Amino acid sequence: MPGDAQHSVQNYVVIGMDLQIRPRLTGYPEDAKLLLKFPPTDILEGVSGPISRELALDRKVDPKRQPGPSSASGGHAAVDAEDDPLTVTDAQGVAHCGGVMVRGSWTPELGCLDESVGEEFRIVLLREPLCQGLPTPECGVAVCAPDVAGRPVARLPGPAVAHRTRRAEADPPGAEPRLALASEHVAALSRGQLVACPTLDVNARDVFSPEEESPHLTCLAEALLAQRIAEPYLRVLAAALTAPASPPRSERAGLLAALDGLLRDARGKSSEARRQPPPAARALDSLGELAQAGCLTEVVETAHRLYPQPGALGEDVFLCRALVERPREAKELIRLRTFLAEAVVPDSSTRLAMDRTVVQEQLSFAVLVAEGHRWSGVRAAFDRFRGGYRKAYLEHHRQYWREALRLHVQLMDFAPRTYALRRLNTLTELGPSMGEEAIARYEELPGRIGACALALRQELELSQEARCPACGIALGQEPPWQEAEEVQHLLEKALSQQLQRLSSKAVRRVLLQSGEARIQEFLQVVQASQTQSLAQVLDDELLGFLRRFLVEARLAEVLRPLVLRLQEPVPDLDPKTVDAAAEVVRRTFHNALSAAQEALPVDSSAEETQAQLAPGPLESE
Repeated sequence: MPGDAQHSVQNYVVIGMDLQIRPRLTGYPEDAKLLLKFPPTDILEGVSGPISRELALDRKVDPKRQPGPSSASGGHAAVDAEDDPLTVTDAQGVAHCGGVMVRGSWTPELGCLDESVGEEFRIVLLREPLCQGLPTPECGVAVCAPDVAGRPVARLPGPAVAHRTRRAEADPPGAEPRLALASEHVAALSRGQLVACPTLDVNARDVFSPEEESPHLTCLAEALLAQRIAEPYLRVLAAALTAPASPPRSERAGLLAALDGLLRDARGKSSEARRQPPPAARALDSLGELAQAGCLTEVVETAHRLYPQPGALGEDVFLCRALVERPREAKELIRLRTFLAEAVVPDSSTRLAMDRTVVQEQLSFAVLVAEGHRWSGVRAAFDRFRGGYRKAYLEHHRQYWREALRLHVQLMDFAPRTYALRRLNTLTELGPSMGEEAIARYEELPGRIGACALALRQELELSQEARCPACGIALGQEPPWQEAEEVQHLLEKALSQQLQRLSSKAVRRVLLQSGEARIQEFLQVVQASQTQSLAQVLDDELLGFLRRFLVEARLAEVLRPLVLRLQEPVPDLDPKTVDAAAEVVRRTFHNALSAAQEALPVDSSAEETQAQLAPGPLESE
């Protein structure tokens, strides 16, 4: 070693002629040569003279790395333990981080994920067989053990062999990571055991093949990710199938076979599927689809699609068990749960809402199957809630329709102003339409309020229903008073803006020139802002007069510059000048008439357009 590098190696042992070094070697550059000298009096008994060995270090060790589970293993060198990261990307493009650990023998701490650093899966590769029974690693951990022990890693006088999971620089994305393992070790792993809880859909020969260069670690990592997602569903399924007994080990094949048998028994209770209540029919269909899953990946995909929460899967399984074990109570429970789902209680009714929450927690198929002795008490609690709910609902139903009738009257009183605004919006010469969205919302309100044929009855009969069968309003639901007031405010504002346009000096001067008595009356209504009387005055005939005079005023405004220009003297009246002036007049008239026609309603006929643009009666001179 160089003289300026002061390093020491302690706690070394000699077994026969093999040197094994326990501590981590830090501070050495890559490919450094470590010279170890052993005094014969300290180490080797019966050997004369100093003995020296050279150990080649073929990798650089991170000096900040903390001791891992490898330090707990007893018989191998430190280089016998190797931890390397592995990242797998799923079909949705999400990266999942895990690792590969190479160890000499099994220790219990190897079977626990380190979720504090985001470890989502772990692959443990052992060099020694499992000699003390099968381990029970947690979900997401796979243990691969050979059938026979491999050779020691660090053996003098040869160099150490580095076992590293890494991706070569030339490897394309998605390629399997390369693991440098001796061929006899790979063969031993392929003949050995692959242990995971629950059991995976891959075996040792699927991952390790002596004929291939590197193990299929990505395939194993994907299976572990699917295992972690499926494990909550399998655990719930096992508990629901066996309650109140303790659930068995959550193995996919056995659980799905038990589920399939339960479904056959449940369907056998009814000769026709149509006779099953809708919730039971939906549960049987969903569970039947799940029972057909052929692998763990299909279990994950099917369960996620049908049951976003594992608890919903357990409830369906308990429903099917209830159909088999207690069919009469099961169908009654379905009716009670349907009633409870419709019996919505507002938070303002504190006592009734609390009673509903208590009953909802007890009305479960799990209670019926696993704690059947509680059924009579649950039924009594439901009856108490239903009695209080019906009393509150009947009173609310009467009050609701009294308020709804008042709102209908208020909306009808506002109808004339809405009608007037809609007609004024057809006068596009006044400007863009106003309040079109508010008009649409106003016209939808009566339909949203609806009507109830049973509202006038003194007593509403509710047998199995939680709501009125005619109107279906919920307890706590109120007529849309707030929206009605908002819409009326918008309509009033839009109508006021149109009246301001009509009250402008320019429009009033044009209308006063008409000399029509009806227009004079209309202007009086506009100036007084009598919006309620506006609809009575503004009929189709008056609307036609207004449009005609407004269009004529627009034409006069457009043609006035042209008339003034034509009145100017023209020094040269040659044919070309006359033709050019005539073309200017033609284009100006065409543009003015087009603008006037665009001011008319879209559905106006040709005859209406001609009549509305026709000149008025000649004034006597």
